[in-house]
Parts: sequence; structure tokens; C-alpha cells
Amino acid sequence: MPTPAPQLTFYFDIISPFAYLAFHRLLHSPLHAYTTYTPSFLSGIMVATSNRPPLTVPLKGAYIFHDLVRQAGRYGIPLLPAGKPANFPVSTLYAMRVLCAVPEGRVVEVAERLFHVFWVQGRGVEREEVVKEVVEQVLGREAWEQVEKRIRTEGKKKLAENTDEAVRKGAFGMPWFVVTDANGKEDVYWGFDHLDEVAACMGLAMESRDGESKL
Repeated sequence: MPTPAPQLTFYFDIISPFAYLAFHRLLHSPLHAYTTYTPSFLSGIMVATSNRPPLTVPLKGAYIFHDLVRQAGRYGIPLLPAGKPANFPVSTLYAMRVLCAVPEGRVVEVAERLFHVFWVQGRGVEREEVVKEVVEQVLGREAWEQVEKRIRTEGKKKLAENTDEAVRKGAFGMPWFVVTDANGKEDVYWGFDHLDEVAACMGLAMESRDGESKL
């Protein structure tokens, strides 16, 4: 019998700066083919786990965006010059419900565009008209009309389920990774800086910016 392929579940929210970096790296790595991209609501995770937003600690908040710019530069990931959008933080509840309402096979395309609009262009993804524009650009107007019908029903329900699932899997922040290796053993990782360990657990290799293996 062939050995089962490893699997990765990636829980993300557009509001998370390091989820953005992780999304970008995963998308351009060998791990992408084995990854399930799972939209979840970071604020819901924080409340459920009694966690505190990093910006409530001023020095920690300043460091996070300093490191964000540094890491984006290291891996050649597009980012606003200052790292932080002018309107940060914003509510992504609507945007994440929309992501849970789009067809499953198109989630990555829409998420990629939403991440870009917020973290590279600095536009407010808390605004319904911005989210609508993104989905129409990616899927087309007719598809948006179908998505719109599902936002407050299937989208709302799925986002709640994904968020609850992330918490059950141990998530207290983002990015959150759940790895099932080729032997069926599950492990969890938190943070962009653990992506190489995620890859190692999967028996794969992340690619560096110049295309050489980092493992």
C-alpha cells in the first residue's frame, strides 16, 4: 500500500499580519498541494481562549510590525512600507463570512486578493463594498450574487464552525497549523516562524526566496 500523503490545515483570518505572511509562503511552496485553507475568526478565538490582542501591550505591538516588515523583506513578500494599514485593526467578520460563503474551490483565490487589498494596498476590508468588489473581480458578478445570498446563512454558520474547530485543535492565535504526518500522527504549530518545522513534520521542504530548500 502506498504511504498516505501528509495533510496540513491552516486556520487564518485576513486581519492577522503573520497569517498573511504564512499564506503567501504556503501558496508558493510545496506544502500548498497538501494544505486546506480554513477561514476562521481571530477575534472569536481570542475571546474563547481569554487571550489579549498584542496591541494592548504597546511595546509588543510596535515590535510585531517591526518584525513583520523585516520578515516580509526576508522572504520577498509584498507589504505596505510601514507594515500596518492606516485603519488597523478593523473587524473582518463580514469578510471572513464571505470567504466561508464562496465555493470551496475558490477560497484561496479570494483570500489571496483580500490579503493583498488589505496588507499591500491598505484598503479597508471591513467595508462591505470593498469585499464585494474583490469577489466580483475574482469570481464575476453572477457568482457574487450567489455568494451574497449565503453570507448570513451558510457563511455565518461555517465561520462559527471553523472557529470552534480551531479552538478545539488548540488555537489561541494565528496563524495556526494542524499537521497530520504520513503516519497519521497529528501535531499543532503556532506562528509564521514555525513554518519550516511544519514542513519538516510533513516530510517536505519549504522553499527559500531563491528557490533553494531551507531544510
